[in-house]
Amino acid sequence: FKGGPLDGQGAINKKDFEKAIKLRYELMGWNANTGIPTPAKLIELGLDWLIDEVKQ
Repeated sequence: FKGGPLDGQGAINKKDFEKAIKLRYELMGWNANTGIPTPAKLIELGLDWLIDEVKQ
């Protein structure tokens, strides 16, 4: 990076990036492999009628 708060830092490590993405998905209530909201998240959002659809 050139300029800004990350000046002089290199690219992010791929494994660290993948771990961060997985954690982000989990915190949002999404399946980290598919990106589809979990059944619990769908219920929280009042979208429980979609649970059977996302399982397919």
